[in-house]
Amino acid sequence: MNSVNLLFGNKTINQSVSFSQILSQSLESVSYSLQEFATSPEFMEKIRLAFGDSFVTGTALNLAQDWQKGSITFPSLEILTATTLNGAYAGYASGTNTIYLSE
Repeated sequence: MNSVNLLFGNKTINQSVSFSQILSQSLESVSYSLQEFATSPEFMEKIRLAFGDSFVTGTALNLAQDWQKGSITFPSLEILTATTLNGAYAGYASGTNTIYLSE
């Protein structure tokens, strides 16, 4: 285990934590942020800013409704060697809905 400073919202935590603890707390923080974003009056404006006109409004609104209810799903996460990732720091495979991170 490593000692790290973790920042969650306005709270900083300095403690010994495992990777799974960091990941769990991070996902919780991201979920909270997405819920907040989905309820903001600027949601559609910010979606439009990020994606231009290349999104379906109904799909974005459905996603916002799911996020408001806390129905948030994340891709799988795998840690691989830098050699396996051909020197990349990270990658994503849509076919398996998996994020790959380099050690």
